[in-house]
Amino acid sequence: MRNYAKNMANTRLLKITSNLESKHKYKKQNILDEEAVNADEVLGTNYNQNFPSELHIDVLTGSVLISDKEELIYSNGYIDNEEMQTLTGKKLIARAIYTKSLKNIGWSRLYIETFDNTTPEVQSWAAGLLEGKLCAQEIWDFYRNLVGIHSSEMEYLKDVFEFYKKVEEFIRLKTNKNKLVELKEDDLKYWISVAMIQAQTDGLLSGYNSIMKNDQMNLAQLYFLNADGEVPELINVFKYQKKTKSNGYEFSFKEQNSESKSPKNFQKFSKEYLEFYYGTSDPEKVWNKFMLKSHCSAVIKLLKDENDNSIKDILIGHTTWDSYSEMHRIFKIYNFSFTIYGDNRKQSKIMFSSYAGTLTSTDDFYVLNNKLVILETTLEMIDQTIYEKDVLEPNGYVPNYIRISVSNRLADSAREWIECFKKNNSGTYNSQWMILDFSTFHINESQAKYTQGNKNSFFTEKTFSEYDSFFNYPPQTEEFSTAYLRNFQFKEKIRNKHNIPNDYKEIFFVLEQVPGYIEVRDMTEYLWENGFWASYNRPFFEKISSKAGYLEMTRLYGKTYSYDENPRAKLIQFKIGQVKCVEDLKNLMQNNRDIMESNFMNTVSPRYDLSISRELKRPAGGIDSKIVNINLVKSGKVHAISGPSRQGNAPAFDWKDWSQEPHYGLPQHWNFDWIVFDENFIKNKN
Repeated sequence: MRNYAKNMANTRLLKITSNLESKHKYKKQNILDEEAVNADEVLGTNYNQNFPSELHIDVLTGSVLISDKEELIYSNGYIDNEEMQTLTGKKLIARAIYTKSLKNIGWSRLYIETFDNTTPEVQSWAAGLLEGKLCAQEIWDFYRNLVGIHSSEMEYLKDVFEFYKKVEEFIRLKTNKNKLVELKEDDLKYWISVAMIQAQTDGLLSGYNSIMKNDQMNLAQLYFLNADGEVPELINVFKYQKKTKSNGYEFSFKEQNSESKSPKNFQKFSKEYLEFYYGTSDPEKVWNKFMLKSHCSAVIKLLKDENDNSIKDILIGHTTWDSYSEMHRIFKIYNFSFTIYGDNRKQSKIMFSSYAGTLTSTDDFYVLNNKLVILETTLEMIDQTIYEKDVLEPNGYVPNYIRISVSNRLADSAREWIECFKKNNSGTYNSQWMILDFSTFHINESQAKYTQGNKNSFFTEKTFSEYDSFFNYPPQTEEFSTAYLRNFQFKEKIRNKHNIPNDYKEIFFVLEQVPGYIEVRDMTEYLWENGFWASYNRPFFEKISSKAGYLEMTRLYGKTYSYDENPRAKLIQFKIGQVKCVEDLKNLMQNNRDIMESNFMNTVSPRYDLSISRELKRPAGGIDSKIVNINLVKSGKVHAISGPSRQGNAPAFDWKDWSQEPHYGLPQHWNFDWIVFDENFIKNKN
């Protein structure tokens, strides 16, 4: 192990030494050409839209080889096994196919494969290089859109870039070969894996800069792209907590406000407190601000057999919320074969929804080859004083995308994923993570019927009179608060039941994080008893709810801030009974109207661009949905749709209505359908 660590390459210095022409070169496909017999050959048999009159799809390919002299060689083709036989003195270490179908189906597709023919950090660098080269223009467009979104926060964005420069220094230090040789096995495995993700980032930067000569980027900018999920929270930290300087550029998250305006003079969560932190003392407007900043909805539905009460299927859905400027969607597969050290070999295949230039999903939604499904929704911290401590300085900070990547590559079970992810808790990107483990789970194959369903039977009830206003203040009575806390105690009783069959243990885990604290529980029994799990940016665990401020806000301002009785919770509770198959879950995950069907907020997939409120109207909301079930996971398939929801005859989104908003490289009109992604489709092979 120690000798291995000494041999690790400095991936900042790696370069391509020569180029190789391949017979499998870049090609442009046009379904109107004679060579392309039909659309299925280009888009795959799962493409079920009406084809546009003209359809051009660029397919870019590339490979990286290593010579006997350990020189790195780039080929502009996809080197296959047959061609490899003709190349003496060279070994294939990475190859990629990038299909630029964003404007045709709402998603581009990227497949990257590495081979265990060199050290893991070198092949990781090669994988990053290929992605940077093939996706260069889209990376630049995505970066410009992302910066445009934060145009009103540029002074804090500069802080973020400076912060990530310091983070890079820390990562380089911890993965330096002289440091690695000092580590024991578990720590060595972890930090070599961190070095691999850093190497992939280095390669991404090198590949991008080799193409975009006039629009060069630096590593801090790529950190910014890849850590997109935690950037808003970092900006929030820098906005409300002043930084200090001593001995160079140092960051501090301690309060530096003048005494006259210090929140220490306010009662926590009082109207003055809300005004200081959120610019309004109106709890309903504070809620709306949270809704605008929230990311994602997730639903997990358990289907039981009516005869023997066994599990018939588990349906999993995830809908991403974000600015429409970020819809540079790419569905990816990373198929990496590598040896960490010694005989510690891994075969890691990760299928995930993603973006241009990001090495993780950032949605987050992952299906792993070891039959794990990983997803999350973010948690907003109402209590801003939580950032006064337990948020790491740059010299202890591992960006979330690196922690996620390491967990995805190393873990063979849900417990292993969790233990890996808990390391170096940054205190930002606070989320509720859901980890489903089907690695040892078996069902009767004939029971899992997911392809059929009554598409017209969904959302038939129209009686909503029982649902009154969700904001119900003056403050709630003590009786209400006590009932809310009793609800947590009720959940505890459910967890303590043991009537779930032993075969179904440890299928479903939930991890929640706030700065300085992570809580994890096996929630399989809760899923078994409750029948479903819903995630909507609100913490479930009582201690997390207390630390983040939700318990006190519920007591002061009403059930909107509660876990079980907030608007999205009530909506999902009302609809979940009709989810019997994948088609039903598709409808739920694309739901774009509230429980009263009166507006496009407080929904599973909101459309803020259709809001009647001038204050809330903006090009943002739900931008996709992804669906799997047990059989889909085991067969390596995902159902996915890209773009703002069109459910209920909602108009398709068009940038002509928002021409001043950043949307470089994006389709003008978003009217795409569901696609079934699998490995062959992502590889552009049928």
